[in-house]
Amino acid sequence: MTERAELQHKNDQIIKKMVKALDEDPYDPKRYYDLGSMLTKIQSFQQAEELFLKGLNVFTKDPSKHGLLHYGLGNVYYATGLYEKAISEYSKVKDAKLKADALLMIAQGYYAQNQYQQAMVFSLTASENATRDPAPKVLLGDCFLATGDFQNAQKYYDESLVLNKKDIHANFQRGLTALVQGQEADIYFTRVKKRDPQYFKKHQERLNDIASLLKKQNGKGGRE
Repeated sequence: MTERAELQHKNDQIIKKMVKALDEDPYDPKRYYDLGSMLTKIQSFQQAEELFLKGLNVFTKDPSKHGLLHYGLGNVYYATGLYEKAISEYSKVKDAKLKADALLMIAQGYYAQNQYQQAMVFSLTASENATRDPAPKVLLGDCFLATGDFQNAQKYYDESLVLNKKDIHANFQRGLTALVQGQEADIYFTRVKKRDPQYFKKHQERLNDIASLLKKQNGKGGRE
C-alpha cells in the first residue's frame, strides 16, 4: 500500500467512526462539527457544507447550538476561497469560547482579500479577546507589513514571538521587516533555517528581491 493510499484508508476509517457516532446521537452539534471538519480537511467541501447546513436545520429551535456549526461552515467556505460567505458565517458565532477564533478568521478573510484595514480591526479585537494567543498578533504584523508600516509590523511580530519564539512564519516576517530597514535580520532567518529549511528555501526568492531592491536604492543614493 502506498503512503497516499494508506492515508486515504486511515481517513476513511476515521470518517466511518464519525458517521457512526453521529448516527448514534444526531443531536450533538460537536459530532456534526467533527465530521464536517474532517470532510473539510480531505477537501470533500460539498459534503461538508451539506452536513453543516443539515446540522443547522436540526437545531433550528435551539440557537445555542448554532455557534460551532456556523464556525465549521465558515471554515468550509474559507478553504474554498469564498471569503465573504465565510465572514458571514463567522459573524454569526456568539459563543464566548469561539468568539476570539471567529474574529481571527474574519480578519483572515479580509486579509485574503487585501482588505488590510478591516483585517487589522478584527485582528486587534481578536488579540484583545485572547491575549495569550500569538496568532492575532502575527496577522496584525502581516497587515502592517502589507501596508508598508514596518515599525508597527515589527512591534506585533515581537509580541507574538514573546508568546511563541519558534513560530516560523513570524520569525521570517520579522526578519523581513529588519532587512528592509537595514537592521540585523540574521537571528530571525537562522531560526527559520534551523527549524524548517524547506520553508526558508521556498521563500528565498522574496529575500533576494528585497536585497536587490535595497541595493538599487543604495546605488541611487550614492550617485546623488
